[in-house]
Amino acid sequence: MGKEGGIAVESYVPRLRTNLDTNFLKLVATAAMLVDHVGAIFFPAYPVFRWIGRISFPIFCYCMVVGLLYTRSFPRYLGRVGLFALLSQPCWALALYPNAFLWGLLGSLNIFFTLFFSLLAVWGWSRRSWGWFLLGLAASLILPCDYHAGGILWMLLFYLCRNRPAAGAAGYLLYTLWTALVGRQAGEVFTFVVNGLPIGYEIFLLGAFPFLFLHTQFHPRINKWFFYGFYPLHLLAIGLIRLALEI
Repeated sequence: MGKEGGIAVESYVPRLRTNLDTNFLKLVATAAMLVDHVGAIFFPAYPVFRWIGRISFPIFCYCMVVGLLYTRSFPRYLGRVGLFALLSQPCWALALYPNAFLWGLLGSLNIFFTLFFSLLAVWGWSRRSWGWFLLGLAASLILPCDYHAGGILWMLLFYLCRNRPAAGAAGYLLYTLWTALVGRQAGEVFTFVVNGLPIGYEIFLLGAFPFLFLHTQFHPRINKWFFYGFYPLHLLAIGLIRLALEI
């Protein structure tokens, strides 16, 4: 056991037995996120955009767990996520709340904040540093984070089942079905009805399943900063287009 950045790290971290083609996974998640945001802003009457977008969040959570396990310096890794959370917030407010920018800036946090607090919580869990875990959990629940503690649940599932892909797959399916079916009511936001059964849009999380639990071998070579930078830049572009179109 050695130390990096003042934090103890294990000399050996077991490899994940799920998909390690993370650059490909990030491309898939980024494309789905873009479709989701374009649909939400410009084509709200067509839910298929939102259905496609559902696959992005669990993939991003999974990639964060891979980063947690393989980073050489967790403080720097967490710091990058936090930095881009702050940089992205004005772009998020401009894209989503152009007519209520100040409220969007302070009253609705972008997904990088969710990933930041979730990553902190799961790191605390992995080190049995329960104070850090509770801090991340409390921040996710109290602050206006997208998905709230959902990111922690996804990351914990991927972390705890990192070497048990069958258990991870089963947990993924059960959690998806539970969130999509339990407690749903007809007419609820992000819900549709099939043969009288209300189903949440979360059912489309199943679209991420093969990407996470099957082994792809594309391994595109993409600079890590592309994925960090794409998020605020695409939000900025959407916000500027909205202002130009006055929508």
